[in-house]
Amino acid sequence: MKLVAKGISYITHPLFMPFLGLVLLLELETVPASFYKLDALFYFPDEIKSKLYQICAILLFVAPLFSILIMRFNRMITSLEMEERKERTYPLVITSLYYALIFIFLRGQLEDPLNHPSLLGYLFGMVVVFIVCIFINSFWMKISLHAVGIFALIGTLIGYSQTQLPPFDALGIVPNFNWIIGLIILSGFIGFARLYLKAHTLREYILGCLIGFSIMFFTVKYGVYF
Repeated sequence: MKLVAKGISYITHPLFMPFLGLVLLLELETVPASFYKLDALFYFPDEIKSKLYQICAILLFVAPLFSILIMRFNRMITSLEMEERKERTYPLVITSLYYALIFIFLRGQLEDPLNHPSLLGYLFGMVVVFIVCIFINSFWMKISLHAVGIFALIGTLIGYSQTQLPPFDALGIVPNFNWIIGLIILSGFIGFARLYLKAHTLREYILGCLIGFSIMFFTVKYGVYF
């Protein structure tokens, strides 16, 4: 059982979640609530999606991972799991800087009609999430980043779905309903794994759920960014 719990923890590592969220936003088909096709991120031109994937793969995943590996090599952290609360401060700060960089860059590069409020809200929301996590981790408790990651995805999809029309073949059902339910079920497995491994207390996991969901839901649904 311990091996299964560790496998779940590695597969759903928080580093994977931001890029996965971007892929879901761009690839899950929705119906725009307006007459303008590009109000649905699914209809962004393929060349724009490709560039977004290339840039975001580097700054959302490769660069943070490489930085964490360097910290491990230099013994700034004792393990990739970062079991001690104090060890998480530097990786969180570095990662938040990468996320801030990609938000600032894309905010300046994406012009009408590609500066979609939900997309920019998503990128901005990630920065806010990490800043909040830094303060909680530094001054209060070891918040569960796994919980933050999975519920950030759930909040993103629910928030974005409320800016789109329901699918024509399922009146009254929010767009991407199956994906949302699937992620909620996955969050249960993640919660079990983290608690079973005693990586977090129930309070730390629930706090991560609340932080990830609330911030991303708000910034994506209302297109909040600065």
